[in-house]
Order: sequence, then structure tokens, then C-alpha cells
Amino acid sequence: SRSRTSLQDPHPMRILVSGATGLIGNALAPHLKKKGHEVLRLTRTAKRTGDIEWNPQAGQIDLSGAGKIDGVIHLAGENIADGRWTGRKKERILNSRKNGTRLLCDALAAMPEAPGVLISASGINYYGSSTGSERMDEESPAGTGFLAKVCREWEQATAPAEQAGIRVCHLRIGMVLTPEG
Repeated sequence: SRSRTSLQDPHPMRILVSGATGLIGNALAPHLKKKGHEVLRLTRTAKRTGDIEWNPQAGQIDLSGAGKIDGVIHLAGENIADGRWTGRKKERILNSRKNGTRLLCDALAAMPEAPGVLISASGINYYGSSTGSERMDEESPAGTGFLAKVCREWEQATAPAEQAGIRVCHLRIGMVLTPEG
């Protein structure tokens, strides 16, 4: 039997994480590092070695100095639990996901050696809010309503990565509860 004394992954990867300072990213990045992976943070304010700056609102990203990236985990987007959903807030929720994802995917597709995989966050709200007790899976149709629309457009924004041959996985995440938020 294999020894379980090491948490190191036998095949460490270079992983770019957007939203690394958010609720999920704050837990995920240290976990990946503990497993022996190198984590590059895509952030609006570069503070650490390995941080790559981007400005999704201004359409600015430069991955030319990133080197080879094996995989990307895209978690960035306007916090939906922070503040009242005014018309302006809803616009920020949609645009931060749709435009940020499109910007990132265009940049990944343009890389000389594209990453093998993009894991892109989405939401369970893809299915809408009126599914009742109906069992949903990846083949289930999109629902209706604001958040379903956000999720549809968010997932569609990964098209440039898919067209470049990058394997794309959509995480339809439900509500995340933790003592941290």
C-alpha cells in the first residue's frame, strides 16, 4: 500500500486562481499550495510574488509574463451577498461575471500554450428558483429569472476558451456557508 505521509501531489501544477481573495479562494489557494501546487493569483491589486494584475472593469489583463499555466480556477465576480440588489448592483453582478470571464477566456485563448483546463464558477441558480423537488443535473435546462440569466451568460462567456481547445468545467455552486462569511 502507498504511504500517506505526504500531502504533496505527485504531479504539481501551476494554477492561476481568480477571486483568490474571496470566500472560496481564501480557502482554496492555501489548500492547493499544501498539496504542492504553485498558485498564481489573478488580482486587481498585486501584493505577492506570483500575483498577476488585471482590471476586468477596464478590460485589462496581461498573461504574457505568466509562463506556462496548467490550469485555471475562475472564481471572480461581484459579491452577491453584499448589499441590496438595486438596478445598479444587479448590473455589476452580471457584468463582473460575464465581462470578466470573457476577458480571461480571450487572454487564455491567446496564450502560446493554453492551459489544459479552466474550472469556471457558476451558480446553482442556473436552474432557476422554481424547480421544487425536481432533480436537476448538467443536462437540465436553464431556468428563468435574474440569477439564471447571470449564470447562462457567465457560462457562455467561456466560449473563447472552449474554442481554443481548453477543457472547460462549470461549477454550479450553491450557497457557501462558513464561519468566515
